[in-house]
Amino acid sequence: MMQKTNDSLPANDKSNALKAFTCFKKAAAHDYSEAFVMVGNAYLEGQGVENYATGIGTAQDYEKAVEWLFGR
Repeated sequence: MMQKTNDSLPANDKSNALKAFTCFKKAAAHDYSEAFVMVGNAYLEGQGVENYATGIGTAQDYEKAVEWLFGR
């Protein structure tokens, strides 16, 4: 059985989600509109967003989600 890092994703999926999150942030820096949506959704769901205190992910951040989804 896969070890879980939080309630939503198994460990392997969490690693992939963090990699995807990083790539989408880079794409957003180049003004790809789809990337803004993906980053906003990651913050909305708390998936792929690294928590520097634990290194395994963090809870949802609704303020950042709104900023990425609607503030740009």
